[in-house]
Order: sequence, then structure tokens, then C-alpha cells
Amino acid sequence: MQKLDIVVGLFRFLARSIDNTLYPPHCLITGAVISCQSPLPLVCQDGLDRCDPAPTSIELMLTAQRHLDADELSFSSVTALWSLGPSHPAHALMMAIKYGGHQRLAVAMGRMLGHALLEQRRHPHPTQHALDLERTTCVTHVPVHRARRRERGYDQALTIASGIGSVLSLPVRTLLWRTRHTGTQTALDDAARSLNVRGAFCAVDSRMVQGESVLLVDDVFTTGATMNACASALLDAGARRVDAVSLCATI
Repeated sequence: MQKLDIVVGLFRFLARSIDNTLYPPHCLITGAVISCQSPLPLVCQDGLDRCDPAPTSIELMLTAQRHLDADELSFSSVTALWSLGPSHPAHALMMAIKYGGHQRLAVAMGRMLGHALLEQRRHPHPTQHALDLERTTCVTHVPVHRARRRERGYDQALTIASGIGSVLSLPVRTLLWRTRHTGTQTALDDAARSLNVRGAFCAVDSRMVQGESVLLVDDVFTTGATMNACASALLDAGARRVDAVSLCATI
């Protein structure tokens, strides 16, 4: 059986090598042929350089405060890697991991976000809102509804979280489940967004949450309504603190 596994592994490696030679992968952002020095799967360095940095953590917290009731704000900080809009280069990456089945890319972007968080801890910036990584005990994610997971084949936020956890050497735990399908938030105003996700998340087991300082991961941060609903459920279950992180923040 071990010899067979080795032979199958070699065959797959050769098949991938031949496929990449005949049909070399192209950057999702620039369309250029990907070299072996690509910083991310399917993304060249030039494409990555075109991604605009997200607003600072303080700016994102102010965004959340503008859209949410300040008394109901449940996460202590929010951090994102890139800005997002229909014409932004990062849009192609988000479409790839949400609808293109590119799990390996999602993990790699999670690792990139994890390294950015470590760099922020080493060199804190006065315009960044404090993310207390020293006391963070685990990583969790905003869960998709089971119907959406069946459709995509995976949960992209969990995949991103696995990349972050591997860099930060923190356990990745599924602490929340989505009680109902909430649909898209895109066309909703602030009040409707909050109402749409209110009570939509619940702790899987409060015993897993009590006393934890949780890093909550999602793919995109917009108004903070979804993240806040998840953070509220975690705090209600006994979490000590919740910090929010996402790959992108809409601007």
C-alpha cells in the first residue's frame, strides 16, 4: 500500500507538471503567466502589489460605530488586509475563493493575513486599534449556512481561519453555527442588516467558549453587522473578548 501511495503521488506530480507546462496558470488579477516565485497561488507579485491596503483598524472601528448602535458593539477591534470594491484588484481574489473553489488560495491568503497580524504586533502603529494577540487563545470563523456550504463544497471563512491559525500557532475551532440562512446583505440598509443577522448565530457549545479570547475571522468586513452578531453570540456564551479580522474591507 505504501509503494502504491508513492507511485500515485509521483503520477499526480508528473500530471501537474505536464499540465502547468502545457497550460501555465495565469494571475487572477493581471492575467500574466505565474512564475515559480508567485507569492500566492494564482497571484503574481505585480497583481499582489496592485491590491490596496485596507483602512486602519481605528477607521474600521469608526465605520462599525457609524453603522451599529454603539451600545451593541461586541468586538473589541477589527483588522483587514485589503480594501474591496467592484473595481479593486482584490475583488477577483474574493470571487475566486467564494465561487471558484480555490481553497488553496484561501488558506494562503489566511496565512498572509496571519503574518500581517504578527507584523502589527511587532511594530504597532499609532493609528491601529489594539489587537491583543498575546492573550488570544483560539481562532474561529463566521459560519456559512449548511446549504451554502453544500453549494460551494467548503466554508471559505473556515479555510481562511485555518491559514491564520497555522501562522499564529493557535487552535482553530468551530464555535458558532448559523441558525438560519440570512441571504445577502448587499442591498440592505443599516437597520435591515442588523435585523437580518440578529439571532442568526449561536454557540455550538458554551463550554468551548467560556473564558476564551477569540479571533473571529470572515472574508469581507462591510458594516460589521455580521461580525457583531457573531461576537455577541460568543460573548453571551462566556467569551472574555472577541477581535474581528477579515481579508478585505469594503470602502
